[in-house]
Amino acid sequence: MSVRVKIAQTAEEIHQLFHARHEIFVEEEGYFKPNPSGRIFDRFDAFPLTVNIIAMFDQEVVGGLRITEFSKVGTPSEHLFDFRPHIPADSSKVAAASMFCIKKRYRKVPRLIFMLLSMGVCWVISRNVSHVIAAINPLVENMMKGMGFKRIHPSFINKELGIEVLPMLLDLKEISPKFYEMARFQGFHGKLRTFEREFFKAGEKIIQCGDMGDCAYVIVDGRVTVSMKGRRKGDRGETIITHLGEGEIFGELSLLTQKPRSTDVIAETHVDVMVINQKIFKEQLLGNPDLQFKLLELLGHRLRGFCVSQQQEESVN
Repeated sequence: MSVRVKIAQTAEEIHQLFHARHEIFVEEEGYFKPNPSGRIFDRFDAFPLTVNIIAMFDQEVVGGLRITEFSKVGTPSEHLFDFRPHIPADSSKVAAASMFCIKKRYRKVPRLIFMLLSMGVCWVISRNVSHVIAAINPLVENMMKGMGFKRIHPSFINKELGIEVLPMLLDLKEISPKFYEMARFQGFHGKLRTFEREFFKAGEKIIQCGDMGDCAYVIVDGRVTVSMKGRRKGDRGETIITHLGEGEIFGELSLLTQKPRSTDVIAETHVDVMVINQKIFKEQLLGNPDLQFKLLELLGHRLRGFCVSQQQEESVN
């Protein structure tokens, strides 16, 4: 079962996120009082300058991170602490991180927390944000320090909520290199910009031959095997067409042809991929000659590899 990190876009995703917050903040941690609706949300979730990044495990939303850019109406963090005296005068744009949560049973899923935070970094970099503020639970201070956040005031008990709060500030110029590198890959690799990632365990099938494709993938880490079932009478098993690794793209052919997937793609190792949905793929392909050339070059290599594999199969038979 794959793990996906993305920006919440559909009504179902947002609905699940609000329920996940209630499960975590009320039922698991006891930070907030129960809400009869079984959901936690506020006015900031409706702001156009707010984005909710979600973590999904087998189609279930299991966590989230909210980012709200500064505006005249404020941010969630400012309701807990006055950050203004601590924000450098030369800051170009400021955003607030809030509502960070992961269901307890998923907190040890490899890379899940890292990628949820990384996607937040990708977003603020894409928005030219220079500083991020956060009023956090002191228990996660070390994790936030690992990103580059610094405490700007001792922790205190918020009287309204009755919880301990620790104000922290992140200067994007001082962000941890591993987060910056992940953001660089996510936002600009191969001229494709996306805010979605997915993780597969070794042996998991990423693409099923015959399915209609709704996205393409770029490998961030790991290796996959691309294979095709025999198409002639008497053929048995599958023919391995190629093995792909870091930086390579697959699944794009179905988006270009609007035809079902023609191959199976299986994770050889644990695989971390960028997900390029069909809409983003088409929009960026149409306006990007460099990307068009890169895909033509890629398709040429794929065709050559397929022809070679067919010749080898025929020589064996």
